[in-house]
This record gives sequence, structure tokens and C-alpha cells, in this order.
Amino acid sequence: LAMVTDFWSCKTQPGTKYLGLRVYLVDSDWNYRSVLLGTRHFQPLYGERSGGYRTPFKRWILELLHDFGLELTDFYGSTTDSGPDVKWMMRTGLSLRWEWCMPHLTNAATKMAFGIVPQRSESKNLPLTDLISRILQIIYAIRSNEAMGSLFSELCALADPTGTTQLLSFKDHRFMGLTRVIRRILEKWEPLEQWFDERRAKAIRACKASPRDFPLEDDKETLLQLLALLDPITTLNIRAQSESPNQVEVLLTLYRLRVTILDETMGLKDRLRGRDAAPLHYRVSELTPEVRSTRHLLAQAFHKNFFSRYTDRAKMRECSYIPEAQMCLHPVFKNPDRGLTKVVRLSSTQLLVDPKQPHLRLDEHTVQRNVDKVKECVRKCITSLMMSTAEAEAVSQERQTPTFLATTTSQWMMATTASPVAYSEELTDLFGETPSQEGPRGGQEGRVEEELDRWLADTISLDQKADKTTETLLEFWHRQEETNNYHLLPRVARILFAIPSLSASIERDFGVSGMMVTAQRTSLAKHNIEMCSFLNRNSSFTQLTQCKPLMDEEYENAVPASMLVSLEPPPRRAATFTSVGGANGGYIIWHQRTAAHGSGRLGYDFVGSDLNDPFALLFSAAPGSRFPSWDFNVFTTDPASLTQLLEEMNLEFGPADYRHVRKMVTTAILGTDMANHVKFLKPLVKVLRPSSLHTLVHASDLSGQVFPNPVALKWSNVISKEFAYQALLEQAENIPLSYSHIDDPMKMVEGQLFFAQKIVSPLWDLMYLLFPDLDVCMANRGANVKHYELELQRLKLAQLEEGRSADEILLEREYVKERH
Repeated sequence: LAMVTDFWSCKTQPGTKYLGLRVYLVDSDWNYRSVLLGTRHFQPLYGERSGGYRTPFKRWILELLHDFGLELTDFYGSTTDSGPDVKWMMRTGLSLRWEWCMPHLTNAATKMAFGIVPQRSESKNLPLTDLISRILQIIYAIRSNEAMGSLFSELCALADPTGTTQLLSFKDHRFMGLTRVIRRILEKWEPLEQWFDERRAKAIRACKASPRDFPLEDDKETLLQLLALLDPITTLNIRAQSESPNQVEVLLTLYRLRVTILDETMGLKDRLRGRDAAPLHYRVSELTPEVRSTRHLLAQAFHKNFFSRYTDRAKMRECSYIPEAQMCLHPVFKNPDRGLTKVVRLSSTQLLVDPKQPHLRLDEHTVQRNVDKVKECVRKCITSLMMSTAEAEAVSQERQTPTFLATTTSQWMMATTASPVAYSEELTDLFGETPSQEGPRGGQEGRVEEELDRWLADTISLDQKADKTTETLLEFWHRQEETNNYHLLPRVARILFAIPSLSASIERDFGVSGMMVTAQRTSLAKHNIEMCSFLNRNSSFTQLTQCKPLMDEEYENAVPASMLVSLEPPPRRAATFTSVGGANGGYIIWHQRTAAHGSGRLGYDFVGSDLNDPFALLFSAAPGSRFPSWDFNVFTTDPASLTQLLEEMNLEFGPADYRHVRKMVTTAILGTDMANHVKFLKPLVKVLRPSSLHTLVHASDLSGQVFPNPVALKWSNVISKEFAYQALLEQAENIPLSYSHIDDPMKMVEGQLFFAQKIVSPLWDLMYLLFPDLDVCMANRGANVKHYELELQRLKLAQLEEGRSADEILLEREYVKERH
């Protein structure tokens, strides 16, 4: 399998970030397929963001794979952009063979070389930046000048009645559009000149200031030559964005760029002429200075991003060479002495040893050594996969081999490989050289080398099908597997050709999420957006009508583990550590309390049963708790008893709950490692102390309702007067009121009750967990809340009784008493 993952920021809602993962594979029927495993809103907590994105990023990937029954060992390669977090995760975090997405590679190289930057000061090619700016000025002038009306469209129709009549717009983030924009301007060159001439003549007739002439009047030759550079790159991008196993075609197209437009000693072919016209080439001496500098920057960028893997020894050791291995498995292009050797030799011979001395180049011996090293790396990539496949097959066969036969074979191998030392090691170190004793090649290694050599020497090619079309590369290897011409190579082909040359599909997945994240749909829940994206992009195999409906009690266990990974802030109500949303909400939070208490007890190395920690107090004092009386000593005497205790309590933990508890317990035990002592102190000083101070100050600011009732009422009256005075000032200034009902006692009491219940209570519940001595404050808060509830009930009753006589009210109250 191959993995593609990426981050994406929503354009319609800045700050909204998505994370997605897509899997590519060649199935058992040799069909090239890809599946979107999921997208998630990515907004990790501050404590996790302080260490970077990588920790929550990796945890989400592993949990998402586990939800689909996949393991990390099922994956071999990955194709992504070159973002630092994504690249590190694929290469180092997950130890996959990483390759740069080809459209992203060409995008980075082309935008740098052509000076496509947001700010002119950031450009490395100012002449091209100014040229693109003049192009944008022309497009804006044609589209926004109302005085000229439809003159440009009429001029275009007059020149070519069947042609186009508009210019194309250009966006910085879509560099491929620059090719179409330049081509359209060159095609409409005469109408553009006529339009600007007429605009100047009209201004003269109206006795107005003459506008500037055609801004590109002197740049036609430069635009023609720039089109010769851009058009082949656009062709490469179009081929790379095909959702098909055409990786070899993409690599060969890149090689063609290297031997044509990226070779500064070669001329450029005019790309504006039609196929029927005679070809026109520009000599190197005929290129304009702007084109020569752009071509040089383009060659440098492509060499840095890709072709340096053929000249830099450090990159040779790190590179995976997956595209080259894919080409080696193509029956037409498998000979490395044709395409691969030619490009490696060209890249090495044109490499500048010292930019200050351009005449210094690599000698022939070094060039040949680079060629041999690259060919060796490509062969090693294929043979290592073949060896892994052969070893896995051998392991499955050994399980069926008798024990005595396996023992005899291993003893025979030890006897044949062991050989006594017949020379002095000391003398050898001083005067001699230890002979290399290569034992007999193993059976699996010899089998792998023989099959690969036979493939490279084979003259087999792609066949034609009954409909006169040539079979695809996957159909070719499917045929080799069925005919048993090769045993290991077809399996290797399925692995290698599952790795795509692009990651554009994940961006299309993000586009579906982005269309739902609009200003008109701000109430759409995040998990609904993620599920809609999954269903929309996987419509070929998701059948909602065949899904089994879930009961209410099954929802909790049906939540995927990847959705429990903390990638965004939790709901505000969950911070209260109380029952939310009925029994189910409280049930989940009690589970977390259970795990937290067990983890805390397992993390400390002491013996004894005291109830001084907050969690112990919480459990012992919890009224109506669903848990029995606990012997907390069980956590300290036998850590394994935690699992037994959870089972005896019949909590009906789901798989996700058990994994959550296991992670918390493991983290707590690892917290006793003294190797992390300094690591733990740093966040305590940098994060915990300021955060604790801010929380304490904020709690003291909201402490009015935790004082005795007279003080709390005085505080609420002062606040109400302040709000009323603010409303009067706003009314005097004729601006919208931020506080209404300033003279309604019921609304004032409702506001104070809401403030005490929904804002003050959650914060002070947490403060009470941290500081159990605040029980007096908690009692005051409860009394104040009760006071506001009774006062609100009294005001409502008084409102109902308003306008009635005293006798009617007295008779009704006596009637109610008699009934009760």
C-alpha cells in the first residue's frame, strides 16, 4: 500500500485547517485504486501545539489505520509535498519510502524561476515579476474599461470568426494558468494592439490625457520564448495529475525536460506554431536576457528538487528511487543504459563544482561512478522488495516443515559457514589485508538475483489485445503472474506501482470539505462535514442502504478511534467534570475519572491507602455514585489489578475505551522515568505556571457568586447598575444596545442565574478539584444559585398574579392547600 496525506487551509474560513489521508493500492484484480480513509479538522490543543504538529498528527494516522484494520507494516511508500511536518512524518516518523509529488515539485521550481511571488521584494527574478505584472495590467484594462465597450471582442471576432474573444485571468497559486494566459495573449496580439491604439486615439479626440501604449509592445519575442519553456512543464503536470499507473510516463516526461529546456546548451522550440507548420527553433544566442536568466533559475530549481539525487552522494543514500525502480519494471524502458544513464551522465557533466569557477566540472571517472551508484541503488530497491517477498513466503513454508528437518538444515548451514582463522590478526592489522570471505550465496538471494537478471535480459514486450489496443502495464504484469513467467517480480510490481506520482487527489478531497465550509453553513457540525467528505469521495463502495442501523446504546462503541484523537479543543461543557447530556454524557466522564485515578495511583511509587488526592476525594464523596466502595490500596499493591477491577465493575468498556485507558496507564507509568526529569520541568516552568496564574486570576475575577449571599447580592446589584448605565450611554449615543431590559427585574435575575450556573460553576468545579479546601466557596455558590432560583420563581408567580384581586388570590391558595 501507499499513503498520501496533507494539510489544507480553508479559503472561506481562515484558520480552519483540515488533515486528510488517502490510500493507494493495486487490488487482487490488478486494478489501480485509491480510497479516502478520512479527513479531520486539525486544531490541536495548546499543550500539543507547543511541541509541533507531529505528535497529534502521527497519533491520528495510526488510529485511523487501526479503524480500517490496517497496520503501518502494510505500507511501503508515500507521495506528498515537501512540507517539513508531512515529509518528516513519512520518512522519519513512519519510516516509509518518500517521494516528492511531481505537480508540487514543478510548482515550487516554476514559481521561483518565474518570479511568481506575493511581494516584489521576495522575487529572485525581478524582470519576470514585472512582466507578469504588465500582463495582469492588460487583462484588467480590457475587462474593466467600460468606455471601450465590446470593442476587444469585436476585434477578435473580426480576426477569427471561430476563435475566442476573451483574455484569460491569472492567479498566483495556479501557475499552470500562466501558460494559457501567455498563449492567449500571443494569439490575440493584433487585436490587443488595435484596442490600445483605438483607446489612445479616443482620448486624443476627447482632448484628454493620452493613456499609456500597449505595455507588452516590446515583449513579444520574450513571451514566445517563455511559452517554449512553460508548455513542456504544463504537459508534465497534466500527465502527472492523471489518476492512473502512468508513473513511468511521468518520469520520462521529466527526463525529456532535462535533455531539452533544462539543458542550457540546447535551443528552444517554438510552441505557438501548429502541428502542421514547420518547426521553428531559437538558438541559444537568440534568447533574450530575461529568458536566459529564467532558464538558468529553472534548471537550478529542478536540479535542487530532483536531479541532485544523481550527483549528490548524501542524497543518494537517502533517496528511495521509486520512480526509477518503476521504470525498471517497464518492458520497454527497463534498460538503464538508455534513459537513466543518459540523464545521470548529463546531470553530472553539467554540474558546477564551484559557481565562482564555472569552467571546473566533474571528471569522467566521477561521472561514471555516479552512474554506477545510481544503477546500484535502483537495483537494490527492487531486490530488497523481492527479498522481503521471498522471506515472507519462506516463513509461511517453514510453518509446514517438520521440526527435525529444519534442525538438520540449520546445523548443516552452521557447519559449512564456520571456518577457523589460519592467520595472525595482529600481523594482518600491521602489514596485511583481511581477505573478504564471501560465503555461498543464500538460496533466496540467488533466486532473487537470477529472476531479476532474467527479466532485464528478456525481450518480452506489451501485447496487443483483441480490440487492437495495447495492454496496460498492470495488465502486462497480471499476465506474467498468470503464466508464471516470473514469481516474485509481479508482487513487487503491485507494491511499486501502487505508489502514485502525485498527491492531487487529497486536495480534491479537501475541496469537497471546503465547499461545505462556507459562511452560509456555519452551523454544520464538523463531524458531519468529515463524514460527508468520506461518503462523497468513496461513493464507489459506500452503500448507506446496506448499513446496519445502530441503537442508541451502540453509538459509543461505534465511534472510530481516530475520532477520539484530540485534534481540536473539546466542547466547553466537557470541562466541568459533571454529567452532561444525561446519563450517557456522565458515563463517559466517569470512565475518564476511573482511568485518571488508576493512572495516578500507578504512576506513584508508594504503598498505603490514603484518600488525600482529589480523585480519591471525588470518588469517596460522590453522592449516588454508581461505583461500589473501593479499596484504593489495590492500585498500589498490584498494578495489574486495575484491569481486573474494571472488569468486575461491569462498565461495558468498548475497544476505544480500553485503548484510551491503556494509553493513560502507560503514560503514567512512563512518567516515573528519571530520564525525563528535565523534560518534565521545562513545560512546568514555561506553560503550567503562567497558565495556573492566569486561571487563578480569572477565577478570582469571577468569584462574586462564591461569597456569602449578602456579598454576592451586593456584587450582582453593582454589576446590574453598571450594565444599565452602559445601556443608557449607548442609547444616548444612538448606537445598538448591548444590554436590554434594564428595568425588568425578572430578566436581571435570569441573567444572574445563567451566569452563576453556566459560567461560574464550571470554572469553580475545576478549582475545587485542585483545591479541596474551597468547600465553603462551593457551599456559598450552591446557596446563591438556590436563591436566584427561588427569586425567579417568586417573580414569575407575581407576574401571573398581577391584576387580580386579593380575595381571588387568597381563595386560590386555600384551594391548592386543600388539594395537597
